Amino acid sequence: MSAPVSTPKAETHEHGSLACEHVVQFYSSDEFLVNELVRLVGNSLACGQSSIVIATKEHREHLNSCLKQQGLNLDVAVEEDRYIPLDAAETLSTFMVENQPDKHRFTEVLDRILLRVNRSASRRDLRLTVFGEMVALLWADGKIDAAIRLEQLWNELAERHDFSLTCAYPTRFFDRPEHADPFLQVCTAHSTLIPDESYTGLRSEDERVRVIAALQQKARALDREVADHKRLQQHLADRVKQRTTELEQAQDQLRGLSRRLLQMQDEERRRIAFELHDSTGQLLAALAINVGLLERHKDSFASQYSNLISENSSLVQRLLTEVRALSYTLHPPTLEVMGVASALQWYVEQFAERCRIKVQLDIQKDLGRLPRKVEIAIFRIVQESLANVHRHAGCDTATVRVSRSSTEVFAEVSDCGTGITSEKQLSLSSGVGPGVGISGMRERTRELDGNFAIHSEGRGTTVRVSFPLNRR
Repeated sequence: MSAPVSTPKAETHEHGSLACEHVVQFYSSDEFLVNELVRLVGNSLACGQSSIVIATKEHREHLNSCLKQQGLNLDVAVEEDRYIPLDAAETLSTFMVENQPDKHRFTEVLDRILLRVNRSASRRDLRLTVFGEMVALLWADGKIDAAIRLEQLWNELAERHDFSLTCAYPTRFFDRPEHADPFLQVCTAHSTLIPDESYTGLRSEDERVRVIAALQQKARALDREVADHKRLQQHLADRVKQRTTELEQAQDQLRGLSRRLLQMQDEERRRIAFELHDSTGQLLAALAINVGLLERHKDSFASQYSNLISENSSLVQRLLTEVRALSYTLHPPTLEVMGVASALQWYVEQFAERCRIKVQLDIQKDLGRLPRKVEIAIFRIVQESLANVHRHAGCDTATVRVSRSSTEVFAEVSDCGTGITSEKQLSLSSGVGPGVGISGMRERTRELDGNFAIHSEGRGTTVRVSFPLNRR
């Protein structure tokens, strides 16, 4: 970036020094920036004035090469302290503290540099030209607030020193809508603004006016487009919010229906269990008694009838045993009378005998009675988990643990079987996987404000649930 070659009319401060011209040059290409610097610094040195260039190594080397091609003896200028090239990053590091320019350090560093040049100047009527792109380095690093603060410190420094300062910013720094406010802050911090080469390259005033008019039209069209885009975004946001609300309501209804179905299932199991026990079981018991009486007198019957009576007696006893087992499986009476510990003890024994799977039952001795719904939930979850072990695990051992604290009750069913694949485990954990049994366990837990989890690492699977005991 460069300032115009001609020096504008100076303003005077109360202390009598010339006002500082603070120019900002915007540019698109580095080539254009260096050319403007050659014009700015070259004219200054050619007139016997002094220049300080605080730039990147690439820009300094390119600038020095161009100035030498114009016949300027930079070695003499550097020796006479009329030309002081400095590295922007190194200079910046001398006064940055916690990603912000420190005012005291900045003043100390720049005072030393500026006074060094002023002492070498033999004519006090000649102006000092300063070019700096430290602010551009800060902006490139995303330290926008630090760049704006550095611009302000330069303005404060100009109240005590007489110099003309030019800063440079690539136009790509301001190519997003969110850059509008920082861009205005940059413009406010400078006394003169110079557009990039696409504008300054225009030769006539008429061309510039036409460009400005076209830019105004584009700005209005862009504002309209942005406004339409914001309205569309708001509309979409409202629709998403509405659909999300509808989905949440549907999920709540689905969960309510699922809870109701589980409750109805438990009630139906309980009813069928009682009917099997009190009605069917009683009839079978009476039939068993009658068949038993016949069997006592089977010697008085023909041999073929005697054998038939013995077979019927055996069948009736097996049927009675199975009906009672089915009744207890549907809804163990001990669950109502003695609690979940007794019910699990009975169920585990029956499960081990029926499925040929050895189950280790570990129940806390002082477990005591729990809220009725919690006891039903624990029993059903253990029941379903052991059923899954029988169907899918492919192992002959399992472990059931139940314990409690003052505020929670915990239940765990684990096996050493084939386990669950990571993909299926992820779907089960997210609640979207298949399986009515898993969904039922999860819903029972959710209804009682509990936590439900399934873990499987390579081999073996563990189902863990916990329920709060202080729930109303």
